[in-house]
Order: sequence, then C-alpha cells, then structure tokens
Amino acid sequence: MTTDQSHQERFNLPENGRVPLEWLSTADAAKYLSISENALRIQVFRGQIKSYKLGRQLRFRLDELRQKITNSQIRQNRYEIKKGGCR
Repeated sequence: MTTDQSHQERFNLPENGRVPLEWLSTADAAKYLSISENALRIQVFRGQIKSYKLGRQLRFRLDELRQKITNSQIRQNRYEIKKGGCR
C-alpha cells in the first residue's frame, strides 16, 4: 500500500484525492449563502457561523450551512407570524 492510498483510505477521500464537496471554501460558502465573502468572515468572527481552519484557509461544512439556512428561515417565519398576527 502506498502512502497516497493509505491517506485516501484514512480520510475517506475519493479516488481523485480531492476534498469531498461537503467541505466548502470561503468563496463557495458565500455563494451558497448568497452573501459576500466579507459578510461571511464577519459572521464567522461573531460566532454566527462555524468554520474550520485548514492551514491558513477557512473551510465550511455543507451540512452546517444547510442547518444555518433552515434555522434562519424558521426564525424569519416566526417573526413574520408575530409581526402580522393571526388572521
């Protein structure tokens, strides 16, 4: 077994050795959330979005970003119900 093979097996990397799509770069995460990269970094600094440092770069888990979107949609719907009242 070569070093590359053991590395791929250890980290569950696909055959091409690239990072799976569940990890997003800052640019990809910002596009996914429909915000600017700077706004994303600000939210990371404020602790509103969880990030991971790989070397000098930030990475984001796709499942956590999905959860963030779902939670913010739920909060927005609750706000609209309170604001508009029951009719």
